[in-house]
Amino acid sequence: MIELILPFPPSINHYWKHRHISSSVYISAEGLKFRQNVAIAARNLKRFGNDRLSINMELSAPTPRKYDIDDRIKAVLDALTKARLWDDDEQIDEITVRRCAIKKGGELKIIIERINNA
Repeated sequence: MIELILPFPPSINHYWKHRHISSSVYISAEGLKFRQNVAIAARNLKRFGNDRLSINMELSAPTPRKYDIDDRIKAVLDALTKARLWDDDEQIDEITVRRCAIKKGGELKIIIERINNA
């Protein structure tokens, strides 16, 4: 089991951007900063390799502004995959996401566990 405290994730709409001229997609500056912060937080952790995983996320927004919790999940999974915490995010069999109290600066508490699907 691994427990991480990460910055409040950007929405997927702020993580990925589209170039209108070429129709290509790229990661925004906000997305790159989030990825970098996740990589720093995960740098000394034991990797999960190709194990099946369960994830529990607790989102504490920095402000009372409304947001969709499902809009935050993909940015987190992409950043943890890029940080090589696991081989691929298809390994995740269970995800629980909970909206928590507002917290100054915002944060994401995430618990990742190996699971057996035998």
